Amino acid sequence: LGTELFGLPLHAPLSYYETVYVLPMMTIKEDKGTGVVTSVPSDSPDDYVALMDIKNKVNLREKYNIEESMVLPYDPVPIIELEPYGRLAAPTICNQMKIQSQNDGGKLLEAKEEIYTKSFSDGILVVGKYTNTKVSDAKKLVQTDLITDGQACVYYEPERKVLSRSNDECVVALVDQWFLDYGNANWKQEVKHALDKMNVYHAETRNQFEGVLSWLHEHACSRSYGLGTKLPWDEQYLIESLSDSTIYMAYYTVAHLLQEPDSFNGEKLGPAHIHPSQLTIEVWDYIFFPERSYSSLTTDIPRKILDQLRNEFQYWYPVDLRTSGKDLISNHLTYSIFNHTAIWPNHPELWPRSFRANGHLLLNSEKMSKATGNFLTLIEAIEKFSADGMRLTLADAGDSIEDANFEEEMAEAQLLSLYKCIEWVKEVLHIDAGDAEEVNNKSKHSFDDTTTIDLSTDESVKNKIPSSSSIDKINTDSNEQQTMNYRTDSEYNYYDRVFESEINLAIQLTEESYEKMLYKDVLKYGFFQLQIARDNYRELCSESEQMNLNLIKRFIEVQTILLSPICPHVCDYLYQLLYPGTTIMNARWPTA
Repeated sequence: LGTELFGLPLHAPLSYYETVYVLPMMTIKEDKGTGVVTSVPSDSPDDYVALMDIKNKVNLREKYNIEESMVLPYDPVPIIELEPYGRLAAPTICNQMKIQSQNDGGKLLEAKEEIYTKSFSDGILVVGKYTNTKVSDAKKLVQTDLITDGQACVYYEPERKVLSRSNDECVVALVDQWFLDYGNANWKQEVKHALDKMNVYHAETRNQFEGVLSWLHEHACSRSYGLGTKLPWDEQYLIESLSDSTIYMAYYTVAHLLQEPDSFNGEKLGPAHIHPSQLTIEVWDYIFFPERSYSSLTTDIPRKILDQLRNEFQYWYPVDLRTSGKDLISNHLTYSIFNHTAIWPNHPELWPRSFRANGHLLLNSEKMSKATGNFLTLIEAIEKFSADGMRLTLADAGDSIEDANFEEEMAEAQLLSLYKCIEWVKEVLHIDAGDAEEVNNKSKHSFDDTTTIDLSTDESVKNKIPSSSSIDKINTDSNEQQTMNYRTDSEYNYYDRVFESEINLAIQLTEESYEKMLYKDVLKYGFFQLQIARDNYRELCSESEQMNLNLIKRFIEVQTILLSPICPHVCDYLYQLLYPGTTIMNARWPTA
């Protein structure tokens, strides 16, 4: 079928040759489009090998009635400069990989993936109107030119093969659709400007945002069914969810005045007593845009009420922090920046200030899955490791855009480290079991009646705490320390000053890590390294000097406060051991 087309002379748009001929190719997909494509042997390994087959194999030419004049005068024409392959990438890689013919399917696929990816991202055009332009930038420009000149038309297809439930292959239906033009150059420039000023916390996250900006183009913003808001200028369509959810943070600022907390659908009017029908576009414009005047409105809502809504918005906006999964960088989060810059073009102070993307959570280095049995519910985890044991392990599992890993063995070790910390503080402060239990009962009321503070008396975690000889071994160092007398003088010696410096450094580094939301570093500086500094101080003092009791108490106070955002229950318990009758919730952040 279609063999009668072989040998027909054609004119190909943008071709170096005035006339080219229809030639056979084994790897062409006959179920896509017409089955006839433009050959680019300079940069397509498939096209190059097909051309060389028909040029070098007389029998193949005779089989398809191809004359010598249709192929022998034609050589690959340099189009793209691509390092390290030069201006004829396809011939170069085919020679390097020793690809002999179209039958070398595996090698051809490997060569195609290598060249196509690099050509798009790194290739530079060396011919035509857009010489010296990157291929990634020129592609859209050339496409627009071809369509404008009537030499091409737009063609849509699914990203991959799609089958219906009846096992029929699906095609794209060309129907009316509304798009947001995220490929607009001026709009993209504004978004780049906004992104440059944003804190995204990790270099990998910024690279992903910039990568999305480089390829993002039109996005369909409407659909014909489902839940959603009607498109204001074409109410037969609904606004697609990703397009409709990018500035709802602005609604958060006034939601408490517009609807009651228990009225999800808005039927119960909020304190402002405004009916949804009164919230016209011009009313929202007045709330969101400071330059809009009340006198220009057509509304029966009192100015005092609208000013209250406007003040709430101006007080809370912009978005200081938006946290989300890394999979939403390529859509929701990027769309949010686009839409903020479009809605408030003259108010960059209202654009988002920071986005923090996180990876997913692995369990014991594997993806959580009910099918494989590798999963742990929140309730099960708390019963197994306690709330603070869980929080400590999660904080130490990872902060970057890479997937965090919750390891149960690590959780058991972290639980033990909290237990050791509690027991050491008790010994330093000479707290007996009765006093500890009294503090435990009081500290429970700082949170709720179901929260367990004292790990050593918690039935749900007792099986995770070593007993008898192993506990004695764990506490050997602290028991030896208990036999020493502490100095209580106010003058610090050299060892005291070194330890005090370590405490002050921990305060500074831990605070910086909290501000950057690097919780693994928080534990590194505010818990683990500070524990090591204490142990070093103890060892130095055991040889020649006594430890300073006031400094040790400061260490306990500082470490307890530094760790309290992550382990609030244990830290409140320790703080009450240090300062009976108080709570860490009223403690001030330590100063270095």
